[in-house]
Amino acid sequence: MGKITRAPMSIRRAVFALPLVLLAILPSCNYFRSFTNRDKVAKVGNRILYRSDLRKIIPAGTSPEDSTKMAERYVNSWALSNLLLMEAEKQLSKPEKDITENVEDFKKMLLGYRYENSYLESHLDTVITGGECLKYYEDNKQAFICSEPVVKARVIRIDPSSSNYALIRKNYTTTDPEESDDLKSLCDSYADGYTVFDDKYVGLDAVAQYAGISVKEIIGYMKRGNSFEIEGTALNYLVFIYEKFDKGEISPFEYNEGKIRVAILSKRKQDLLSNLERDLLDDALNTRKLKLYNKND
Repeated sequence: MGKITRAPMSIRRAVFALPLVLLAILPSCNYFRSFTNRDKVAKVGNRILYRSDLRKIIPAGTSPEDSTKMAERYVNSWALSNLLLMEAEKQLSKPEKDITENVEDFKKMLLGYRYENSYLESHLDTVITGGECLKYYEDNKQAFICSEPVVKARVIRIDPSSSNYALIRKNYTTTDPEESDDLKSLCDSYADGYTVFDDKYVGLDAVAQYAGISVKEIIGYMKRGNSFEIEGTALNYLVFIYEKFDKGEISPFEYNEGKIRVAILSKRKQDLLSNLERDLLDDALNTRKLKLYNKND
C-alpha cells in the first residue's frame, strides 16, 4: 500500500486562512457586481482567478447570500488545487512529474466514453411499450419482493374541533367514487389537509412521513385494521389503507413500472455497447487494422 502523506504545512495554513480572507473580501454579492470582468478575485503564484470566472459558476437569479457562499466555496477549491499544484511542481522529482502516459490514457478513456455516448444517442431505441414492461415483470417477479409494505391510502389531516369533523370521520373510509368526491370537497373546506396515495402505490414510509410518525408506529396501527385515527397535539390524522402488499410479498407491477423501464433501457444500452465492441473488433480483424500475434509469429 502506498504511503499517505499530509499536505505541506504551508498549504494547510493557506487553506485554513482562506475562509477568513474571503469573509473580508466577499461580504456580499454587491462585491461581485462592483468588479469588471477582468478584475482579480484571487491569485496563487502566477495564476489568477477573475470575476468573470466566478460569474460562470453562479446561476442567474441566485440570491446575494447564496451567491457569496458559492463564490467562497469555489475560491477555496480553486486556491487549494493551485496551491497543491505549486507544491507538487516544487517537491516532486522529474520522473514523478512526467504525466504524459497518464494524460494519454485519460484522453483515450474520455474520447472513448464520448464516442459511446454519441453512439447511444443515435442508435438507442428509447420507446418501451407497456407489454415489454409487463413481460419483464412476469419474468423477474422475485426481483420485486417488498422490502416494506406497499400501499394505496387516503390520509386526512384535521383539527378535531373543526366543524363537520364528525361527518368527515364517518365517511373517510368510503370507496364509492361519488362519496369520495363529496368527502374531498368537505376536506377542502374543513380539513387542514387531504392527501390520497391512490393514483399509484407507495411505500408505507411515505404515508408514515405524512402522518408524522414512524413506519413501526403505523404498522402497529395497521394491526388493528386498515382504517384508524392518529391523535396529535393539535391535529388528528384519519388514515384509510385500502390496498396493501406486506413485506416479503411480490410488489405489484404498477409500483415497479418506472424501475422496470430504467432496467430495460439499461439492458438495451449494455447490449448496444457490447455489439459495438464486437463489431469494432471483427471489422478491425477483417480489414487488418488489428492483428493478433501468437508466440510463433
